[in-house]
Amino acid sequence: MTKSTSRSGIKHVAIRVDANHHIGLGHFFRCLSLARALRQIKNIDSTFFLLESSLISIVRRKLEENGFPYFSVSTPEAPWQDSPQIFFQHCRKLAPQGILLDLLSPDKDDQDLLQNISWHPADIGRYLAFADKTGTPSVLYSDTLIPMDHFGSLTINPSPTQNKGQYPKEIAENLLLGPAYHVMERAKDFPTPKFQPKNHLLAFFGGNDHVGFGDALVDCWQKRDQRPLLKIVVGAGTPDIGTVVEKFRAQGAEVLHNVSNMGSMFKSAKMVVTAGGTSLFDLAALGIPSAAVATRPRQAESIRWLAKNSACIDLGLGLADFTKDLPQLFDAMHNELLLERMSNAGQQLVDDRGSERIACAIESVIEKKESISCP
Repeated sequence: MTKSTSRSGIKHVAIRVDANHHIGLGHFFRCLSLARALRQIKNIDSTFFLLESSLISIVRRKLEENGFPYFSVSTPEAPWQDSPQIFFQHCRKLAPQGILLDLLSPDKDDQDLLQNISWHPADIGRYLAFADKTGTPSVLYSDTLIPMDHFGSLTINPSPTQNKGQYPKEIAENLLLGPAYHVMERAKDFPTPKFQPKNHLLAFFGGNDHVGFGDALVDCWQKRDQRPLLKIVVGAGTPDIGTVVEKFRAQGAEVLHNVSNMGSMFKSAKMVVTAGGTSLFDLAALGIPSAAVATRPRQAESIRWLAKNSACIDLGLGLADFTKDLPQLFDAMHNELLLERMSNAGQQLVDDRGSERIACAIESVIEKKESISCP
């Protein structure tokens, strides 16, 4: 393998991730935050490899703003079809010191994704085999709730359902499990909003609210006698975004879009209602009271864990549960003791050092140290 084309003497990681408004933008933003941490904390460069269908405008813009090179691993003729050989060819030229994989592995609950789009999930085993064959340390990021069946030189899973006792000792030694390894930007790095009373409810349902949670929320909000100020962040992956923005504005909500820093937006809110993706852990770390609805059973598990520990209100799984449970969200906004308890509980459960811990662990792996260093 030839030497890396990154800055002279700088270690280099190849990041392979899939994400778009259909299959979860959170995976991309997680990898982007981790790449920024690797650069800032450990002086390690990153190059991104994504499906052509993942290179939507916001993804391209964020990569270019942050100065990370990127390549497509599919062809224009088959933008949803992974072509591992493209990645392998690039890696042979780049000679990265590590390979990070954040690839979706669908289960029985994801059949709607597999049936409604032309996505062909990548063969994780094939990527790990390439890393092993070339002697390149591999880092595998997973969100599965069930025991994992693929492992890299380092394997990370932030799900609260995972524990090392599920795995043989030789595998467990190279696992980082639980919410301590949730990846996000450092909370202290989020700009503090200009002073304003925290009196509004902020709603954010990911890159594309394809389920219709926003519509159900506004409908319930309009029927309340005492209505808090409602701000809705419309995700960048929303089709026909202009029409959606105007619809919510016409209904009386304040609407924001093209938001570049959700952390600052979260910090300005009295309470946030969201879908159960990675934003939920960001909110806990920031001490922002939250309520969440799940679109997948694996999201429901994280919400239940946070709710059990008093850091979140569980609004169920799917649109029917969400619609039925919404009144408790608005009731909670008038309960200051409850909001304070949720804020304190969230910060005790999830801190904002996950990216730092993982960056240190990745450095240990690519330098092939005997043990993983993780603060």
